[in-house]
Amino acid sequence: MIFVFGVPPLRVDIINKVKGSTFKTAWSKKVKCDLGGTYAYFVSKQTLVKLKKALNRPQDLADLEKLLSS
Repeated sequence: MIFVFGVPPLRVDIINKVKGSTFKTAWSKKVKCDLGGTYAYFVSKQTLVKLKKALNRPQDLADLEKLLSS
């Protein structure tokens, strides 16, 4: 299930399940970021690449190209 908030270019997709991945695995590889004294957690680049490959939507493939070249 995918929940979509906003419209491009400020759209956010919240994805409930992705084949081949679990929350527990993604959380164990999270990245903690300091946003001016407030902390937020994000999936690691490695996990994001795996998720983008699994989802295989056109935008995910475009994002994947950029992720792999950075």
